[in-house]
Amino acid sequence: MKEINLKILSLFLAILVWLYVYGGKKLVLFRDVPIDFLNLPPEKVILESSAFSVKIKLSGSKRVLETVKPPIRAEIDLSSVRDGLNIIEITTKNIKVPPYVKILSVFPQTIEVKVDSISKRALPVIVKISSDENYVVKSIKAIPSEVFVEFPKSHILKEDFLLLEVEKKCDAEGNFVYQSPVPLNSENFLKITPGEIKVKWTCEKKIEELIVRKIPVIIKNKKEGMKYLLKPDKIDLKIKGWSKDLKGMDFKKEIEAAVEAEDKPGTYEVEPKIKIPDGIELVDGEKQKLELIVK
Repeated sequence: MKEINLKILSLFLAILVWLYVYGGKKLVLFRDVPIDFLNLPPEKVILESSAFSVKIKLSGSKRVLETVKPPIRAEIDLSSVRDGLNIIEITTKNIKVPPYVKILSVFPQTIEVKVDSISKRALPVIVKISSDENYVVKSIKAIPSEVFVEFPKSHILKEDFLLLEVEKKCDAEGNFVYQSPVPLNSENFLKITPGEIKVKWTCEKKIEELIVRKIPVIIKNKKEGMKYLLKPDKIDLKIKGWSKDLKGMDFKKEIEAAVEAEDKPGTYEVEPKIKIPDGIELVDGEKQKLELIVK
C-alpha cells in the first residue's frame, strides 16, 4: 500500500512539472547572445572578428523563458584556427539553453575571424624627460634597460627601441627616481614585460657659455692734469652661467672692466681687471693686453 502511494505521489509531481514547463502560453522571442571565443592557442591572437554576438530565436513556455539563467552564450572553439581569415560556422550546437527551450534560428550562421601568431622581441628602453628651459636632464638610467614585447607577427615595428616618456618634469636641481608604467598605446603591442620601469635621472641648472662683445674699459684714479687714452677701449669677454641668470643680465652695467691710471706720462701695457656678478664665471678675456697712453 505504501509503495502505491509513493507511485501516485510521483506521478502527481511529474504532472505538475509537465504543466509548469509545457502548460501555459507559448512564447517566441529574440535575444542577442555574446560570443565566447574558447581554446585559442596561447601563441595566437585575434585581430578582427566580423561579429562578437549573434541573434537567436527561442521558443518555449513563458514561465521558462522568463527565468532563463545564467545568460545564454555562443561558444566558439578556436583550437584549430590558422593564421589569416577563418570562416567559422555557428549552429545550435554552439549555444547551450535550458531544457524545454528550443532554438529556432541563429543569425549570422557564419562569422569571419582573423587570427595571427604572436611574435616576441627584446627592445632597449629610451627615456624621454621634458625639462624647464632653465634646466637640463643629465645621466638618465632605465632599470631594466630593455623590455620584452609581444605583437602580432604581421605587424612591422616602426622603431627598434621602446620610447618611454616620463610624466615628471626636470624643473629643480637634484637626483630623482620615478617608477613609470609602460604604456601599450604604441606599436600595437599586446604585452610588455616588465610592465613598469624604474627611471633614475639628475636635473641640473642649464649652464651656457656666452661671448659678450664691446664691454667698455674704464680708467680708475685718473690724476688731475693728465690725459689718458686707452687702446682698445672696449673688450670682448666669454662668460658662462645659469641660462636664467644670463638672460636677465644687463652686461654693460653689471660687468665692469677697469685699469688703474698711471701718474707719469708714457705708454704702458696694462691688463684689465674684470668684475662680474656672483654665479657667473669668466671663461676668457681677463688676460687681454691693452695700451694705456698718458700725457
